[in-house]
Amino acid sequence: MINSFRGETIPMKKHIAAVLCAGLLFGLAAASGIAAKDVIPKDIRKAMEAGLAESQPTRTDIPFTFREPIIMPGPQQAVYAYLVMNIKNADLGYAPLPGTPKLQAEGHVYVRLYLIENGRAGKIVNENDMPAAFEVDPDGYDPEASDWYAFGYPLLAGDYLAATALVSADGARVGIQYSRFSIPDPAGFTDRLDTSTILVMKNFERVESPEPPPVIHRGLLAWSVARITPCLSKTIKVGQPLDFFFYVFGVRPDDAGKCNLQVDFQVDKLTRESDIDGAKTPLFLKDWSWERTPEGGSIEAKGELKNMTGEALSGVEAVVNFFDRENKYISHAGCRIEPEPLSPAGTASFRLVQKDDPLIENATVDFKNAAGDVIAKASLIETALRFDTQTFQSPLISLPLPLKQTFEVRTGDKVEYKKEDLSRGRYVLIIRMLDKMSGLKGEEKIEFTVE
Repeated sequence: MINSFRGETIPMKKHIAAVLCAGLLFGLAAASGIAAKDVIPKDIRKAMEAGLAESQPTRTDIPFTFREPIIMPGPQQAVYAYLVMNIKNADLGYAPLPGTPKLQAEGHVYVRLYLIENGRAGKIVNENDMPAAFEVDPDGYDPEASDWYAFGYPLLAGDYLAATALVSADGARVGIQYSRFSIPDPAGFTDRLDTSTILVMKNFERVESPEPPPVIHRGLLAWSVARITPCLSKTIKVGQPLDFFFYVFGVRPDDAGKCNLQVDFQVDKLTRESDIDGAKTPLFLKDWSWERTPEGGSIEAKGELKNMTGEALSGVEAVVNFFDRENKYISHAGCRIEPEPLSPAGTASFRLVQKDDPLIENATVDFKNAAGDVIAKASLIETALRFDTQTFQSPLISLPLPLKQTFEVRTGDKVEYKKEDLSRGRYVLIIRMLDKMSGLKGEEKIEFTVE
């Protein structure tokens, strides 16, 4: 019996591309950052400036931390940057909101944004006072839990330092932190393709009109006329699609403004050695690869595996199965592992060379015992899904990837197909991009979890 996955098709979705066409953002004047003055109270400004040189906060009554900034496409040569803060509920002081069943936390978020010059804070490009009022339902509210809060700016390329202060409504409690981040130049991708932050989506809504940035929100991004709720933990349930959004920098449109962007998606499963139960999964494939030999005419496959059981394993054979571009079975070849037998908790290697076939494009490896039965294995990285190549006419990409594996099961001459949801575990999405107009390429990876 041979199991192999097949290329999967992807349903297309166009809602975010429509937002871009509807008039994405506001204009480069907003991005150029004409600094406002005197919007931050004097005592707060002095406290922010006191720790600026070393980026060391002088007030920590409201503790918070910055996550990695989220980079999104912006107007013209600008890029939208979201600063994302983690704050514990209790530190924000949520309290009953009179006349409602809600809990509310109020205060101000003050931000001064600097260009970094010669490694230090230089020109002030923006200064903001963001009144904040957050509401939550008391059901399920946990004062010890943390949530994330975000605000964004359209910014030109450069290196920035954001000095941020959270101040309680009565002004008694202050928390200060600093965040350094860089904005890429959208016109600077002349030798490769790159992407904005790849967002795993929970929800997307469109509103009538955009709000002038910056405005702070709890658990969502206000992007033009869109309200995007990403899943920053990148965790989804079994049976759910992986719904994501990103923008590709460096794509060259034709004279009509259309792109010819080809994208391949692949999902690999990640396994830690500590995740494996040797009673159920005797072998751990630590590494393996196959390639055509430099002199031509042959294919070499080799790898390393570990015995996860407490007993020696004898007569173990590595069997490499070869497939064409459509993942149709072509042939297989086998070899014994060395050393023999494989000692408890010991490692072994295998290597085989067989005659090349130009139709071969993919390969998998299995292990069999002396009776010819397949031995269960886990791999450090194992391809779980490949999807049919997708072509896009826009650099904005929004897709729900259906995480269902289609297996080809061969028993003798009998061929059956079986579809299963991707199982619980850690995975990595590999995105390979090719701009057919310019020939530029790029590759990105994001890890996610199915639970």
